[in-house]
Amino acid sequence: MRALYRDPADPVDSEHTLPVVYEAEATAMPSKTTPAITRDPETHSGAPVFTGTRIAVKILFDYLADGQSVDAFIKHYPSVSRNQAVAALEEVGHLLEVTA
Repeated sequence: MRALYRDPADPVDSEHTLPVVYEAEATAMPSKTTPAITRDPETHSGAPVFTGTRIAVKILFDYLADGQSVDAFIKHYPSVSRNQAVAALEEVGHLLEVTA
């Protein structure tokens, strides 16, 4: 089973690192134990994607930076649910709080 984030044995400050999610645990809908964002070196060269999809999270931020809404993003990328998009924004927001 391949780790989608990082190996827990890696000497990384876990307070500033996304949790480890293993490929078999990843689902399309985020939950309290499965984050909305995953990374896999074999998917988009390791770029963060929405869990259970191949849709890069950066695309959501590109939409928002362009003044478009989350709903516009979801309309163009229906494999990402509104819950996933909101959960991804919350995860990134949490990371920014932790690292600030």
